Formats: sequence, structure tokens, C-alpha cells
Amino acid sequence: MKESLFLVGIATSTITNTLESCKELNLDVIIVDTQEMFETHEKLVPETITKDYVDISNYNDLLACFEKHNSKTNIRYIFSFREVALLSVSKIAEKYALFGVKEDVVRLTIDKNRTRKILRKAGLDQTDFEMCKTLEEAQAFFHKHNKKIVLKPNNLAGSVGVKVIEKDTDLKEYFEIVQTLSNTGEVLLEQYIDGKEYSIEMLVFDKNVHIIGITEKFLFKDTVVESGHVVPAPQSEMILNSYQGKIEKIVDVLGIEFGPAFLEVKINHLGLFIIEAHTRYSGDKIVELIQYAFKKDIVRPIFDYLVHKKTYTDQLNCSDYYSIQYFSCPEEPIKNIIGVDSIVNLPEIVTISNRICLNVINDKIDNSNNRKFFVLFHCSSYISVQQIVDKVIETVILEMEDGSVRRLSR
Repeated sequence: MKESLFLVGIATSTITNTLESCKELNLDVIIVDTQEMFETHEKLVPETITKDYVDISNYNDLLACFEKHNSKTNIRYIFSFREVALLSVSKIAEKYALFGVKEDVVRLTIDKNRTRKILRKAGLDQTDFEMCKTLEEAQAFFHKHNKKIVLKPNNLAGSVGVKVIEKDTDLKEYFEIVQTLSNTGEVLLEQYIDGKEYSIEMLVFDKNVHIIGITEKFLFKDTVVESGHVVPAPQSEMILNSYQGKIEKIVDVLGIEFGPAFLEVKINHLGLFIIEAHTRYSGDKIVELIQYAFKKDIVRPIFDYLVHKKTYTDQLNCSDYYSIQYFSCPEEPIKNIIGVDSIVNLPEIVTISNRICLNVINDKIDNSNNRKFFVLFHCSSYISVQQIVDKVIETVILEMEDGSVRRLSR
């Protein structure tokens, strides 16, 4: 009987390479996700693949689904690229003695407070932080740091509930909101760190860390919501030369021994500051950007290791810059959008997404799910990134319901 992979969740950035890898490795694949996800991404999953519907965020449902299929076939591997399923997958792997990321490691990286505590104890995190249960505790921390801090729920992703606070009135308004999003009723407060933000993508095998790409990140003004990414970051060589040892120590202290991982960091004149750590690849199409820029499949090595314990040895050489840039639109009713076709026809454009709703008020961008318009493109130089951004803003015209003409913005 052929060996099978139980693949939890459709991750659009990795699903095609995953299925191709499994075919070459002679693995049967069982993919599970919600019916809605299968319907939304039906073109990504061939009809010949075994599919099943389940809420991948619910451990008991996922376990029952796994056991149903395990009774019929030879499931030797379980894996997920989806953050919402990582903990459940690690628990099932340990229950059935399947190789994977350990449950306690996944729990540690999900819990932002515990992550900071263990890194501080190891001397690897200089950022001041505090878990607060009351507004009074939060106000004391706020004034300690010259009235600029970051509020975070302790357990969410996608910038949901994360807010930069610079005013007493904002702290009073948002503390209770963020508190309701936290699974413990506590809010993580962090010292705000100035500096450039980067995502450091890694593959880890046998505790050996392979840095496979460094992404420069951009944020919408006065938010922590990402407005764009560039791969490779022009400062990649400096970061590797200055901080590779520290990066490897962070991974080791967190206990990450296998699989994809990434660190969100800020770098300034004082050094490298950790923002968050994850036992998965970045979202926001960073996987595609890395694979485009370096002309390498960064999915196949994961399954090569799962099946054959073959470790990663490739050296990545950049052939071009690739970028994804998000744009905001007015929070007022838009009657018509002109110029998108002209952007699509630009030779640098790889893909474009327009989810701006007409004749309604579009949501304010306060988390990554509210971004409605992006372009993914390549260019021969870093300076060309801004030139293409400017071209998009010049070309796309928003006709408003009140008769005025507006533009996309950053």
C-alpha cells in the first residue's frame, strides 16, 4: 500500500508545489479543509486527489477526520502550512507518533508573551513588554515608554487587534477592544521599536537553520498592517553578516528543529529586535516572491526531508527583485474604477487583485484582511519598485458617487 500524506488546509501559496512534490515522491495525498475553501480554490486541487470537508481549526473534528482516513489507508505523514491548523496538526502527529513540529514548540510560538519571556531569559530580546489585565496597568506601561507602545492580543495573527498607541485617549479606547480578542483576557503591551522591518524565512532540518530569503516590509501609515514587501531585501547581505548567529540562536532557544519558520524583526542602530516568531512560512504571498526571485522551489525540501530525511543544501542566488504592494482606497462609496486593465498590461506585472467594492463604503485598513487592491510585479532594480507604485497610483482612477475623482493611496 502506498504511503499517504494527510495535508491539512489549502494554502494557496504552496498547494501546487506540494501536490507536485508528493506525486514525484509517490505519495498519495488526502487534503482536508472547509467546503468553502474547496469551492473557492477548486482549480488548485485536481479531481483525482482525495478530499474531505472539516473545520481545520477544531482539534476534535480534525482528529476524527484523520482517524476516519487512517483506518482506510497508510497515513505516514501529516502536515499543514496553515497557521490556524498548526497546533492541532502537532497534537495529532504526537498522538500517532508521526514526525513533525513538536506541540510545545507550536504552543510557544503562538503565545507571544511566552516567546518574549524565553528569549529575554536567553538574552536574545531587548524589547520591554508586559501582560496587562487592567487599563491602569496599561497606562503605567504607556507612560514609562514616552507614550508610544504596541497593543496585541496574545494569540491572534494577521495584524488583528494589533494597534500602535500614541495618545491616552487611544489607549482608553482600544485596550478593552483588544482585551476582548485575547484568549486570556490579558493584553500584551510592547515597547514600540523604530527601525526597518524584515521577514526572515527559514528552513530548519535537524536543528540546522537555512535562511532562504529576507523580505523588506512596509506598513500603512500609523498602523502595523503591511502595505508591501520586496524580495530580496537590499540589506540582505548586511543582515546575514551581522545577525545570522543571533537568528540561529533564537531558533534554537525556541526549540524549532524541523520545517518552515520565519522571524519578523526590526533593525535599527541598536541592533536586531524580534517582533514575532512562527513555525510556518510567511503569508502575504512572500513564498511566491521568494520562489520568483530566487527561481527555487522552497516547498519540495520539506517533503524530501519528511520522506527521505534529505536535508536542504541549495544556495540561493537572486535574479531579479519581486514585490507585492497593497493600496488603500477612500472610505466612501466608489461608483467606478478605471485603468486597471492598463496596469495588467504593464510588462512588469505578474498578477493583480482588485476586491474594491462599488457603491458601498469600503472598510478602513486596520488589519490585513481589509486590504482590497494589490499588484505583484518584478523589476530589475530596487528603485524601480517605487516607480511602479507611482505608476499604479497615476493610472487607476476612482470615480466617486459624489462626482469627484480620487486615487488609490499608500
